[in-house]
Amino acid sequence: MTRRETRPGPRGTGEERFIRLLPQIEERLARAARGLPAAEADDFRSFVLLKLIDGDYRILRAFRGRASERTFLTVVVRRLLLDYRNHRWGKWRPSAEARRLGPLAIELERLIHCRGWTPREAVAQLVARPDVGAGRRRLKRIADRLPQRPPRARLGEEVLARLPSASRADERLIDGERSALARRLEAALDGALRRLSAEARLLLKLRYHDGMSVRQIARALGREPRPLYRRYDRLRRRLRRRLEEAGVGWRQAARLLGRAEGLTVDYRVET
Repeated sequence: MTRRETRPGPRGTGEERFIRLLPQIEERLARAARGLPAAEADDFRSFVLLKLIDGDYRILRAFRGRASERTFLTVVVRRLLLDYRNHRWGKWRPSAEARRLGPLAIELERLIHCRGWTPREAVAQLVARPDVGAGRRRLKRIADRLPQRPPRARLGEEVLARLPSASRADERLIDGERSALARRLEAALDGALRRLSAEARLLLKLRYHDGMSVRQIARALGREPRPLYRRYDRLRRRLRRRLEEAGVGWRQAARLLGRAEGLTVDYRVET
């Protein structure tokens, strides 16, 4: 019997498969996030978990056993890393000069134009990386030769934590008419939610948007339920305080959080 014939096929529902594969997913996430700042690595982890949960575990349900689960997960996480970079920073291509100068120039240009760093900051970042093996002077000479390009619009936390546009909210809330209540709710939620981490927004999506119980969320994410209940209590208190400071009642905001898709933060990951 060949190795291909002995590979296990898909087992269980999407949720069961997610829970069973979570240790392997976490292992691949850790590898893919090497070199990322801690905050960005946390965002990437939440991004991937959200994508794997999205659509009733659509990605995991697509596995048909034609490759090993390890290979399947490795490919999925690598592709999601590319999606994450495109989603967070926008699609980017190195200049012809950077390609001509080689990998160091491409990495410098990426840091400058995708992350909005100054050439000096980009050089310092690469000098500190043990895998680069190039000195400050050499990197500075390369950076000086890169063409000046218009700054890119940064698609970082602003996109991940923004509410949808006013027109989209109006269509769902008041059939195209903008009301003072809708504006106040939108502004208050915008201010409160943009202060939350990507993980906190993921938790809010699963609870209020997807309607999952805390126990279901704990099981899906491999967490203990009791600490997660406390986490939700802290999140609710924090949001309620921020919203009440803005003159918005918690019940109004909670209804908005759980209303039609797209009304809260940009939970869905577009690729």
